[in-house]
Amino acid sequence: MSLPVHIVVPVYRGIELTRRCLESLAASGLPSDCRITLINDASPETGMDEMLVAFVEEVTFSGLSRGAGVDRPAWELLRNTVNLGFVASVNRGMARWPEHDVVLLNNDTEVPSGWLQRLRSAAYRGGRTGTVTPFSNCGSLASYPKPNVENALPANLSPDRLDRFFGIANAEATVDIPIGVGFCLFIRRDCLKDTGAFDEETFGKGYGEENDFCLRAAQRGWAHVLAADCFVYHRGHGSFGHEKAVRVRQAYGLLAERYPHYPALIQRHFAVDPARPFRLRTDLVRLANGTPSVRLVVGVALPAADRPGHDETVPLLHLSGGRSGYFILQWLNEGEAFKLWFRLPGEWENLRELLLAIPIADVRGNDPPWLVQELSALTGVSGRVPVSARSLDLVALHGLPRFRGWAAVRQTLATLVQRSAGSRLLSPFVAALPEAVRERLRHWVRTNRA
Repeated sequence: MSLPVHIVVPVYRGIELTRRCLESLAASGLPSDCRITLINDASPETGMDEMLVAFVEEVTFSGLSRGAGVDRPAWELLRNTVNLGFVASVNRGMARWPEHDVVLLNNDTEVPSGWLQRLRSAAYRGGRTGTVTPFSNCGSLASYPKPNVENALPANLSPDRLDRFFGIANAEATVDIPIGVGFCLFIRRDCLKDTGAFDEETFGKGYGEENDFCLRAAQRGWAHVLAADCFVYHRGHGSFGHEKAVRVRQAYGLLAERYPHYPALIQRHFAVDPARPFRLRTDLVRLANGTPSVRLVVGVALPAADRPGHDETVPLLHLSGGRSGYFILQWLNEGEAFKLWFRLPGEWENLRELLLAIPIADVRGNDPPWLVQELSALTGVSGRVPVSARSLDLVALHGLPRFRGWAAVRQTLATLVQRSAGSRLLSPFVAALPEAVRERLRHWVRTNRA
């Protein structure tokens, strides 16, 4: 049975960032049994404390907070008389309501409607789930569109709308991850009691403390998951500014010394990239619902007028192939990472099914002619077919890189098996796929034998 949730927001710098964070939090439909604690860690910014006081008064007495029940969530402001640092402030907050689960929320984030309910649901879907992290534009291994990158928010998309696309693409899906990420971290109270508080002495000013906590929790049998159906916007550098790079390097060294397996654990995670299918599924939903038209260019060479940067308001897909029969479909606009592999003409129906969900207004190119002709025929009907569960499975399947040699195929399949091991969805590539799609995979293996 789930516990009520206590949200802790440590604050040091960034008055306007903090205000936007709190406004999004108040408008997100928090459960009525939720508690929110703001901690002013002796901010040096003139006006910060006054803003926090005014906000708590407004949200408490004016009805700004949109709670999920008749009663409103309870807000409070704590003050550190001297700067204790991020980790000590977090520990103070986590100890405040000892019978609540905890969410640690950076003051440079913006949360969407229903975010907390989805994180709590993910936390209690597995008996030993200790922490839950949502997707974000700036969230290390939880980053989107590209992992481990501080991405800009995709063009023409608000954080709320992008979150809705994640919900459509990946409803109730989770991915096992080696550590949670502290910009928005849900921690179950039983995990916190078992593992202990954050290590103030080692990581006092911040960075690395949540990694250390998650590694200690993992040693005690707790798991960490990514909630694939939730997106929280994160500006980054909110309180730490340009100190971040130095602190990250220092924290990595401390973690590697304390946990010798840590570097290999993280490298293996990024090599396997189990969240990739869920990013691709979200890409497909964005392409299908986020824009009125998409341009598709076919051919090995991309005309200069169609190169990325020509018109970033129009999504540009490029389908290119070689003599091997493998074609790569890429989203070439700046910052995007959508990339699928198809063997044509054998997998034409799969490609056609995916493209029917995307509103393609323009097809350019002339090689190969049969493919250009088939694709041009889609311009009158594409975008009218809703994204289906099968098309979401297909985009995950075709996100698996293709190789000609059997040795490379075996390595690819080994990676596929790694992706499936321990996943809360069992496998976006194998077990969760419909039988028809799994047969496609078996056919692909047979036809790729050297």
